[in-house]
Amino acid sequence: MIRFAEVTSFSTHEKLPDGKDIMLALRMERRLQCEMQLSVRVHIWENQIQLFGTVPSWYQKQCVQEIVRELAPEYRIKNDLLVHSH
Repeated sequence: MIRFAEVTSFSTHEKLPDGKDIMLALRMERRLQCEMQLSVRVHIWENQIQLFGTVPSWYQKQCVQEIVRELAPEYRIKNDLLVHSH
């Protein structure tokens, strides 16, 4: 899956994501795709990581968060993943 980073409007007090943050987000998305077969969107800005998407269980939602925490322990994580059970 190839995804291009998209920059949307930022307020003047927010800094734009730098190359390091963009590469970290892509690495996280790839790892989640490979290890968990999940398509999760990762947005990083300042010192926060925000997770978007849908997962099939609360357990997987927590697993995603733990993988992200392992890759970037210095960031705050905002887990906005939705659980969609069948």
